[in-house]
Amino acid sequence: MSDSGLAWEKRICFCTMLLEIVKKKNLIGYIDFLGFRSDTDVLYSAADAFVLSIRSEGLPMVMLESMMVGLPVVAMDVGAVRGILPLPDTGR
Repeated sequence: MSDSGLAWEKRICFCTMLLEIVKKKNLIGYIDFLGFRSDTDVLYSAADAFVLSIRSEGLPMVMLESMMVGLPVVAMDVGAVRGILPLPDTGR
C-alpha cells in the first residue's frame, strides 16, 4: 500500500472513532462532520461565533478567516493566537 493509501486509511479510522464518540455521547443531530467544503462563506454566515478548541496550532488560518467575516472568536492560547487577537479585546 502506498503512503497516500495509508494516510487515507488512518483518516477513515479517525473519522470512524469520532463518529462512535458522537453516538456514545448522544450527540447525533448536534455535531456534523462536513468534510471538505468549498462554500465556507455559507458556513461562516450561518455561524454565531467561532471556537478554536485545539491544544496545538501554529497559525490558525480558520480563525483568521472567521475574524475576517466579523465572527466573535473564542480561542485557546496556542501558537500564534496571542499575537493575532488584540489583547484589550480578549477579556483577560
